[in-house]
Amino acid sequence: MRHKLLPLIALGLQNYKPIDSRLRKFKIYKLFSEKAHAIYWDFMKNMHSISQYYTDIYHETNVDPKLVVFESSWGHKVSCNPYAVFKEMLNREEYRAFEFVWSVIDGAVVPAEIKESRRVRIVKKESREYAKVLLEAGILFSNGTLPDYFIRKPDQIYINLWHGTPIKHMGLKADPNLKSASNVQRNFLQASSIPLASPYAVEKTLSPSGAERLILPRAEVLGSPRIDLTLSADSVTVKKELGFSGEDTVILYAPTWRGKIGGISDSVNEIERVVAALERGLPSGYKIIVSIHNFLKSKLKSLPVGVKLVPDNLDMNYMLAGIDCLISDYSSIFVDYFVLDRPVILYTPDRGKYEEERGLYLSLEALPVNLTGCTSDLPKLVIEGRKPSEFDSYEEMVSKLIPIEDGYASSRVLDLVSSLRSESKEVRGVTAPDRKTRLLFYTGGLHANGITTSLINLLSGLDYDRFEVVVLVDSATAQNDKVKRQMFDFIDQRCQIILRTPGMKVTREEAKVLYRFEHFDGPLKESDENLLRRSFEREFRRIFSETKFDIAVEFGGYSHFWGLIIASSQAKRTVIYQHSDLYAEFKSPNKSHSQLKNLFKTYKYFDTFVAVSESLQYVNEKTLANFYPDNASITYARNAIDFNKIRSKAIAPLAVISQTAALLAQDNTLKKFICVGRLSPEKNHSRLLRAFKHVLSDEPNSVLFVVGEGSLKSQLISEAIHLGIDDHVVFTGRLPNPYPLLAISDCLVLPSDYEGQGMVLLEALTLGVPCVGTDITGIRCVLKNGIGSLTDLTASSLAEGMLKTIRQEPNSPQGFSIEEYSEEALNEFYENVCGLSAFNLGSSLRGNVQVPTKINDLCC
Repeated sequence: MRHKLLPLIALGLQNYKPIDSRLRKFKIYKLFSEKAHAIYWDFMKNMHSISQYYTDIYHETNVDPKLVVFESSWGHKVSCNPYAVFKEMLNREEYRAFEFVWSVIDGAVVPAEIKESRRVRIVKKESREYAKVLLEAGILFSNGTLPDYFIRKPDQIYINLWHGTPIKHMGLKADPNLKSASNVQRNFLQASSIPLASPYAVEKTLSPSGAERLILPRAEVLGSPRIDLTLSADSVTVKKELGFSGEDTVILYAPTWRGKIGGISDSVNEIERVVAALERGLPSGYKIIVSIHNFLKSKLKSLPVGVKLVPDNLDMNYMLAGIDCLISDYSSIFVDYFVLDRPVILYTPDRGKYEEERGLYLSLEALPVNLTGCTSDLPKLVIEGRKPSEFDSYEEMVSKLIPIEDGYASSRVLDLVSSLRSESKEVRGVTAPDRKTRLLFYTGGLHANGITTSLINLLSGLDYDRFEVVVLVDSATAQNDKVKRQMFDFIDQRCQIILRTPGMKVTREEAKVLYRFEHFDGPLKESDENLLRRSFEREFRRIFSETKFDIAVEFGGYSHFWGLIIASSQAKRTVIYQHSDLYAEFKSPNKSHSQLKNLFKTYKYFDTFVAVSESLQYVNEKTLANFYPDNASITYARNAIDFNKIRSKAIAPLAVISQTAALLAQDNTLKKFICVGRLSPEKNHSRLLRAFKHVLSDEPNSVLFVVGEGSLKSQLISEAIHLGIDDHVVFTGRLPNPYPLLAISDCLVLPSDYEGQGMVLLEALTLGVPCVGTDITGIRCVLKNGIGSLTDLTASSLAEGMLKTIRQEPNSPQGFSIEEYSEEALNEFYENVCGLSAFNLGSSLRGNVQVPTKINDLCC
């Protein structure tokens, strides 16, 4: 019940915020509100006690260099790589005075050697003690991910000992769930080092994260500590611990849990079928032991007498030493088992479906294993006992997958730790002076609008030989919206994609300051200012760890929250974009005043302000001057355009885009007008509909395509009906590819009250479509010098411009070259945004761009 109420409470409070702000002018209410606010934060603090507790003590907790924390399988086991390293650490003299902590969940089986050791403390995962040791530990080991609130301090060493060698697809390639992938990526970024078994493991584990070039420098090829446990164990001893004799031939069946491929019952039934086939077909002396996911154990009806489940108290790699034959499928356990050169059978009855849904990095036929999809084949393959070394591919695969497994990987990991302990703090965040310029972009909300299109175009056109480009995306935003996810997928694959894991935490004191920042107009005290900056610098570190940036760009340009994050990057240059006449938006009754007011408050933390046109730069500089810091760089860089992509997409069959439009396009006598953009107040589609009514009086054989979605759609449809023009207006909704329809149109119309730089105008000009727009800053700077028709902000003037445009000869834009425009726009970004001179960029720059000092000097 609590989990259902909390989102409703949070939503209600969010909607109440503007009312609360207005009522605070009354002294009695203000006292009540401040008290209620304190109670609310105390309540929220208790609801999220562990992560909140971690945040509350983050800055006051000192790191103990002699405290080591181990975590394996998210606290479910004491096993794998961390366990092997722990055993090696116990035997090293240099760690004799260290304290060791194992974090485990309730019910996890802890080996007696650890439970009874005076040198080891057992801590319950997600307890307050757990949060505290995460902050205190000088060294941390995990083979998975630490919680999303964990932030490695500069004097902590975090070794991520990832738990396997990838056979099936990993990361973003395998899991479309961005929120799920984001904390894995975040842990790799937080790690001081990521030891892995081979170059193959480095590539397949880290490259799919989306930020491989930031993460790969942390990788070390040291082998797999867990395999040390296999190589050092005695086979007969292990068999006896499993309850078998040394003479028994022990068969381990260890299938992968399928997850979404098949239900739980299907997985359990398959396990029972395999065990039954082995029982029927194997002679006496063969013993079967089964390893299955904990989630399935309770669903398993029964196993034949003598068939056992793998005991929880034995490490899997230690147990492999007592196994004579392994049956698995897509699990990387068989890679570890190769070191023993004992028979491996991969039973894959669902191979086609599995490869389609999950994908494999390796061809199963290339592996030194026995393959089958039939249970009836299993007994025969077990008895034949063909070893990996009897396959031609054995040496190649061993060299590829486990090239240095000699039983000393744990020792190499600890040598690495010793090296890191002697390094200066944050050494991995500093890169060589001759490296590429590292650019960070925050995308904005990934709405299907001109801002997102402009960013995607810019990212496609950048010189990746000169720049290392990092793009920050809110994983929750992109995950939960189909259109935004589509925008995310359009981001250039050469970029490093950083997925922010939701869950910023602030202390109670920081929360009060943030509340004052968002709800009051006055300046913050210096101490409050420091707390505000501290909270966002900590959040930036939670996302990026110690990654350094040369230039950090808040490209969205509308969010104070993201503005504070980018401004906290400590980049050499912090940049914020301005995509419209922001003061006009601020004064508009259709916009959120508080959002823009808070945005303007963040301006003092930036050093460079970039409007998307020269004239817009002048307008914003004039109206927002009081918010700019001293010595700020105030400039412009026009929106980038990917004209090749637009032209290639424009030749798609129109019938696939819109069947209605395709039918109308067949009428060559029909005058076709089009407007593309979200159906929101500032676009003023109502003015367009009234103008089109005038057009129909003179040109009755005309049609208007209104492309886009938005809050005003139903209202505009009703208005078209009221005006009696609904038979001539086609509301297409949002079109993922509007270019074929744009290309066959006779005139693009943009009736906006304000724009930054109308991207759709540039797209229309790319396709040779004439344009009409209202005479406002963001349209005027594109349709200058007679390139298009500018009109007054009235329906009659707009109608006159529309009629003039379709009647003029030749009916195509004159004096505009999209190729020249694109080169100039990109060079404006390099020089004005990045601060790179023509000397730095070579001959591609046409010269320095002069910032105008008078309105007459502007393009308008």
